[in-house]
Amino acid sequence: MGVFILNFIFIIEYFKYCLGLKLLFEEKIKRSWPFFVGFTIYIFIITNKGFSTYEIRLIMYIIVIAIIIMSVNSKLFHRITCILICIFIITCLDGIMIMPVNYILANYKGSISTSNLEYLICSIISFCALNIVFLAKQRNLLNHRRIMNFIRTWIYFFIALMGIFLLITIAGLNLTNEYITDKTISIFIEVVSLSSGLCVFIISSFMIYIKNANEKIEKLIKSERKLHGMYLTYYQSQLDREEDTRKYRHDLSKHLVCLSELANNNNIEMINEYIKKMHEQILYIQKKSYYVGNEILDAVLNYYLPMLEGDIKIEITGNYNEKEKVSINNVDLCTIFSNLIQNSVEELTRKSSSKKFLAINLQYGKAFFSIEIRNSISSENQNIYENFFDTKKHDKKNHGFGLQNVKEAVEKNRGIFEIKRGANEVISKVVLKIN
Repeated sequence: MGVFILNFIFIIEYFKYCLGLKLLFEEKIKRSWPFFVGFTIYIFIITNKGFSTYEIRLIMYIIVIAIIIMSVNSKLFHRITCILICIFIITCLDGIMIMPVNYILANYKGSISTSNLEYLICSIISFCALNIVFLAKQRNLLNHRRIMNFIRTWIYFFIALMGIFLLITIAGLNLTNEYITDKTISIFIEVVSLSSGLCVFIISSFMIYIKNANEKIEKLIKSERKLHGMYLTYYQSQLDREEDTRKYRHDLSKHLVCLSELANNNNIEMINEYIKKMHEQILYIQKKSYYVGNEILDAVLNYYLPMLEGDIKIEITGNYNEKEKVSINNVDLCTIFSNLIQNSVEELTRKSSSKKFLAINLQYGKAFFSIEIRNSISSENQNIYENFFDTKKHDKKNHGFGLQNVKEAVEKNRGIFEIKRGANEVISKVVLKIN
């Protein structure tokens, strides 16, 4: 009966790891002959009475892992990595089942080894649990988005909790070590405690590193999405401008005929009015698209400036010279320029009786490139610009929105960022190095 249980445990463990690989990594068993060879070797070993229960289990795990490695077709390193992760997860799952099973079988007495029976029941329960998850996945009962959101929300909490319990385990081992007289066991406990402490330190370091890396990646993704939307708006404005320009060219000959006729009639007043209207039409076409020589800056300008309506004076001077390489990547450049322009546009779209204006100046020096943005502010809004970063006011959304991101991006690229309030205006200036 004992041999039958051991054989059954081997079969359950094999299929459990096969299921784990398929569930976690979509790895399939490609060859069946390693199982029959390994199972034959295992039967031969367990019929030998010279091995203890724990030695047989160790041999069983070694044979099962060897069978899995030979049965999968992926690269060797990938196979080993996947199997190690499966061992960790399935061992944890078995460990969860041990206590309740041990409690149920506490009073069991019979000819069958209670230890092997406990192990068999734990393996069956773990295998059933994996099957339930696998079937739920096959039938699309598991919402991938919800799972990912749950993992993103709670992963660091569970890792920290795992580290805390591991530290408690280490403290318990050290406390137990004081009552142990066997030096071999004492040395083993010290080695395990030291290794566990080192693992806690490594896990904590990885957790902090991954958390910071994920935050940076999320910022990059948001910036990329924002920039992609700006590009679409920019290209659409270019198409609209091209369409209006072609229409204007088409009608230009007719305008010249009209002007010639007015000149023949010596109607100077009508000529001036006609030329003024033509000039307004040209300015209207020009305002549909802004160009400063850089795709990032052009996309930002053509995304935000069309939001401005009414009598707002817009002045853009200077340009971006692609030959003069500014030491900054596109994502940081987008972060800086878009946040500053967005703040200016938000201020200019507020109700105000004062004259509104927006002035953007791009300027090159011998070693630096500067972006200066000046926009008007209304008299009633001047008090919210007393402190741009450390505000104590409740209206934080309208006060210095995105300026902290600008400051971080500029400092990251070893530039200078200044923002100050002038007479009825706010002046933002960024200075970046030229390579």
